[in-house]
Amino acid sequence: MNESFLTNTSTEGLQPLGTAPQRSYELVSDTVREACGEAAAALFAEPVPTQYGDRFDWYATVDGQAVPLAALEDPEPVREVLAGLVAKIKDLADELMASKLAEKQRLGEALANALEIPDEDAIFVIQGADGGAPQPVLVNWAWTKDAQVAVRGVLTGMDTRAPAQRPGYVPPPAAAAAMPLAAGAGTAAVAGVSAIWWWLVWLGWLLLALLIAAVIYLMIEPCALRISWLPNTCEQVEEIPDTLYEERLLLEDQITQVQKEIHIKDRLCQPDFALLPIPDPDAVVPPETGVQPSLPIDPEVDDRADRAGAERGDLSFTLIWEGSDDLDLHTTCPAGDTLFFLDKVQCNGEMDLDMNGFQVVPDPVENTYFTDPLPGDYRVRVHLYRQRDGNAPRSFTLQIREGDRVTTQKGTVSVGAENWQYTYRYGGK
Repeated sequence: MNESFLTNTSTEGLQPLGTAPQRSYELVSDTVREACGEAAAALFAEPVPTQYGDRFDWYATVDGQAVPLAALEDPEPVREVLAGLVAKIKDLADELMASKLAEKQRLGEALANALEIPDEDAIFVIQGADGGAPQPVLVNWAWTKDAQVAVRGVLTGMDTRAPAQRPGYVPPPAAAAAMPLAAGAGTAAVAGVSAIWWWLVWLGWLLLALLIAAVIYLMIEPCALRISWLPNTCEQVEEIPDTLYEERLLLEDQITQVQKEIHIKDRLCQPDFALLPIPDPDAVVPPETGVQPSLPIDPEVDDRADRAGAERGDLSFTLIWEGSDDLDLHTTCPAGDTLFFLDKVQCNGEMDLDMNGFQVVPDPVENTYFTDPLPGDYRVRVHLYRQRDGNAPRSFTLQIREGDRVTTQKGTVSVGAENWQYTYRYGGK
């Protein structure tokens, strides 16, 4: 992939949108590339953080001389190209967020956040060497200004489509017929504004005075705050002796005595325990293991993974199946972090193959590998994300490779039973 340096920006005065996995360049660019094409994916520059993480170097994925949009003499052609690309991505984001699946909703939110920039200074233009169409490129995407009310919609406001064609459009109520009448009535109302205004001012002061008087009256009403030269009408309250105090003390003493008797009787009631037999010291107890018996090795797993360019680590999990259904591989390491298509790098591991999401292939395979993995239990979940080939159950093969040791498991998922789980115990090197 060719890369062209665009600029270096600071995060000072900016705030990010969404979570860190949602701002993943690979997630956004790969999703847009599969659904909207290469030109839409090239809209997003790749961020490379500096040593301290407070600045970013931005690189475009196309060759050519990059200039800011504001530096162009005639930016309108570029704005039209940018508006078309933004409209495609916005439609894709709205479609994903309308899904009932939480994972698709998070993906749609990530694309919607990626279309937000602080201002038009984040828009660059690359003119190809062959004189082709200009390619707009965004920096500081998924970031807005750190203000009390951040301005959003810098890019979506460039959508040149008619309002009725935009997603989520609601027609406004018809109020144009009342415009001439309101214009004529406004002139007549100006003449009486002055007199009505003074009446409202005096009425406001009167209400405030009445409110203050009511508050003062309520404050001085108790006897302790009554003014000395006013008649005191507070009735004398006769003190009633607390005759129940002694009875309460007597009841507390009786309760304490009963608790002591219960404690003494409880100590006297000791059960007899039968002596348990002493275990034979020569008996060998087999160690517990979390690894289930393995099935015979399926050579198709390695063949398909090698053709797709899968990486091999100290511990690898490879999933294959047949057909156009979308099966997802989820791998949870002993630290509790889960690797899947929205979070591909965790816990010294990486998910390098993810297929049949948007683009269907005839021989799908997914792969996750770990370098220097943590010892412990690795929980594997196979999830039926989308079923395209009817309603029949979908069979799959899972291969776990630990050095020269290979474990093979097979299973099925279907509508109503979308998840299959398996636990593999890794003992370490």
